[in-house]
Amino acid sequence: MSPLFIKRLAGLFFLVNRATGLYPDGMKKPQVIYIAGEQQHAGKTVVCLGLISQLRKFVDAADIGYIKPVGQELRKLPDGTRVDKDAFIIQKFCEFTDMNLKMVSPVRIASGVTKAYLEQMGPKSITDQYKQDILKAYESMSSKRVIIAEGTGHPGVGGVVRISNAVVSRLLNARVVYLAGGGLGRALDEMDVKLSFFRQGNCLVDGVIFNKVLPDKRDQMKNLITEKFLNHHFDGFGGLLNIFGFLPSVRNLNHPSMALIRETCFPFAEAVGDTQQESWRIPCSKTRLISLPNVYYNPDLHQDEGQELIVSGAGSINRLRKILHYNATIPPERRIAGIILTCAQEVKRSRVQRQMLERSGIPTLFVTEDTTQTDAMLYKCFSNTKLQLYDSWKHEQILKLFEQYFDSEKFVRVFGLKD
Repeated sequence: MSPLFIKRLAGLFFLVNRATGLYPDGMKKPQVIYIAGEQQHAGKTVVCLGLISQLRKFVDAADIGYIKPVGQELRKLPDGTRVDKDAFIIQKFCEFTDMNLKMVSPVRIASGVTKAYLEQMGPKSITDQYKQDILKAYESMSSKRVIIAEGTGHPGVGGVVRISNAVVSRLLNARVVYLAGGGLGRALDEMDVKLSFFRQGNCLVDGVIFNKVLPDKRDQMKNLITEKFLNHHFDGFGGLLNIFGFLPSVRNLNHPSMALIRETCFPFAEAVGDTQQESWRIPCSKTRLISLPNVYYNPDLHQDEGQELIVSGAGSINRLRKILHYNATIPPERRIAGIILTCAQEVKRSRVQRQMLERSGIPTLFVTEDTTQTDAMLYKCFSNTKLQLYDSWKHEQILKLFEQYFDSEKFVRVFGLKD
């Protein structure tokens, strides 16, 4: 038999195993649903949270598991072990009291791992160990009925060490749900590339969720991107592509709070006010730089959106006084979420200035960076905001989003989870 024929036969056997839910030993295994995103920060953790909440309507909570096979952003456990940050989020908000954080985050690719792998010329033994760790984590949840597996970054992440999202989903005998972005041309262009990657890896992609869709474009997307179109345009996955929802973007869901900005950008900055207060956890809608001299600055013209983060030089107490006075006169929903005063090292802060800020109750940071440097650091933070353990408000918004826009009935029907 030719190698090509053997490969095709193996792929056919693999797909039959998927359909029956059986492995070569004939034992029934937990079904794995693999959430893969078009890119980093596509919203995979958000989807896992919403999906698990919806599955609990049909499946007993004790029968639902979670795994993050490959992790990159790590946090330390009390014993010093580092596990993926998303595992903490899922454990808390899904109330998985029996979750073993080390086990659900089996492979952790920290900084330097890829370099070390390449320096050793990519030994197969390392890849094999990664795969064994993932399978061991999977086996630890053998009593579950369904396991939600969260992918990492774009589909090819992990490919250097030969554990890309496609490889891992196939290793787990998983059925993939692809998380696409909003828009028409962009979303479809990305799908052309990313779905081809999974198809090449002989992975079964069962469905698509469109995420972060502009609310006023949602109906247009639903009308134009239909299942009929998807299955005509994308084929070769061993089954039909299902659409499980068009999720509109939620205001401030991906925006950082002053607590997160302080933690990630300015950990050594002087803070004004109690950083444990709830006001430090309110999302900042956008950054507004104020550089106009006080004599020209008019808050009525230059502040028009609620929960903004104001960035201004620390040297002008009169401009600050004008900002704070304006903030006190507008409705609560339009008030400032935070203030960052720049060039603080070069400015002697007065007692009056600090008292003004304390009375305002606005979370404030004095940073040594200038306004340009601060803006660049904030841009990175706004572009890379993940859920935090204290983001209860955001979790509530996610549950509402899935309750309204996710087709849970169709989802459990496709995956055979409805009793």
